[in-house]
Amino acid sequence: MTRRTWAPLEDAVDAYRARFGTTPWMIHIPPDRMPAWLEAIREAVRTGRPLTEADLRRVVGHGYPPPGACS
Repeated sequence: MTRRTWAPLEDAVDAYRARFGTTPWMIHIPPDRMPAWLEAIREAVRTGRPLTEADLRRVVGHGYPPPGACS
């Protein structure tokens, strides 16, 4: 992929990192959820409110495993 293809992603992540000093996770994001993920990152930068784990899971459509599933 070219820089042009990745530019919106890199720009959003760079702005988030500059604002909050950290990078939101970017793995296992379904392609159809990437626009919502990018918008959430941009909104966090605009509002000054960093995203929580729950925020990121909600945006990308990941649920939490049911109680006891990981034990």
